[in-house]
Amino acid sequence: MLVQTYFSQLERSDLVCTTDLQSVFTKQSLAVRGKVPPTFGRWCQAELGGTGKVPPTSGRLGAKQSLAVRGKYRRPGYVKKDQPVRKGNCDKIHSVEEKYAFEPPRRQGLLFQAALAIVFGITSLLSFFQMLRTPIGWEFVFYFIAGIFAAGFVPWAVYRWFALRSAVYWIERNGLRIRWGLRWEELPMSSVRWVRSEVDVRRQLGRRLPLPWGALPGAILGTRQLADGTLLEYFASDFSTMVLVATDERVFILSPAKLEEFLYLMQRLLEFGAISPWQRRSQDPTYILGEVWRNPIARSLLVLGLLGSLTLMVWVSLLIPNLDEIYLSLAAEEPTPSTYLLLLPLTNGFFYGVNALVGIYFYRRGLSLQPTTEEQQLSPLSAASKIYAYLLWGFSILTTVLFYFAISFLTYVE
Repeated sequence: MLVQTYFSQLERSDLVCTTDLQSVFTKQSLAVRGKVPPTFGRWCQAELGGTGKVPPTSGRLGAKQSLAVRGKYRRPGYVKKDQPVRKGNCDKIHSVEEKYAFEPPRRQGLLFQAALAIVFGITSLLSFFQMLRTPIGWEFVFYFIAGIFAAGFVPWAVYRWFALRSAVYWIERNGLRIRWGLRWEELPMSSVRWVRSEVDVRRQLGRRLPLPWGALPGAILGTRQLADGTLLEYFASDFSTMVLVATDERVFILSPAKLEEFLYLMQRLLEFGAISPWQRRSQDPTYILGEVWRNPIARSLLVLGLLGSLTLMVWVSLLIPNLDEIYLSLAAEEPTPSTYLLLLPLTNGFFYGVNALVGIYFYRRGLSLQPTTEEQQLSPLSAASKIYAYLLWGFSILTTVLFYFAISFLTYVE
């Protein structure tokens, strides 16, 4: 109830720009610049002493006073449309038509996620190494399950590293765009109700907002629902720079590295209002997987590769009890335990997983789905990207066949 009361107070606050007040703020912003359209009529005359114009000196004074009220004289950095993100690119707002990019803090998160992937990878390798040195039994099964479990977290950590590396928040006059890995969110500016830092909200509530389950440095991702029904969705990497962006349906929690500049720019663009409002759009990784599954060629290649890998693993598991020892190469002078034969299907499974993930990445590029309300233009590399995905998935099947012949040869030669 306390959170709901505070959120309602924010919506009624004089410092909050809602859709109902955007027209008034737009008029005031234009009046500060000395440019008051004649369509404002009586309001202009009443506010500006009946002249309908503001002297340039008064306009500059009004702009400074506007900044003084907010306590912020710093201007946000920006990048032009289709221009790569650069730190410290500019120190002021040149035009409300520009596209402003803000990056989340990355250094600490990237190091943590990379260390996590390395730890899980080493744990998986050690488990498989111990498995090969253990006779078939319960201990053998334990090491095998531990290795598979640890190996499953490696792509999870690698994806979170990749997602943080490519994460960015774009602010335009018409709305806010969020990219976090394969996740896209497009929020119309007309749907934004208020913007506040997490520090201010915590000070008013007297407690922290609940974090999503599994929140780690560099990957504060997920959703939480408050007792009053408010839905919080996190796209953050740092606990100290979080910002709350409240929309009509939920509250998004971001973490721009330049916190004050982000708040200032959002407030200013809310005052200006949107020129051509967007439609609310969202794209998540499940959408990409759905597109892949709906493609008959992609579905067939992935299913055949998975069935081939599983069949190879089951076949080798049935062969091992009937073999005392094997020679892993023609030049080997001494035989090795038959359990070492599991290295081949495990290696094949590793190749299949890598090819599947990289192929999905290329397939996603081939979809050319950019979060924009304008006409979607197909990328000239979209067809080539899909071909790369098909080749990777096809090579997984070819690799399984080659491993099948290799295992047949090793078990045939005594």
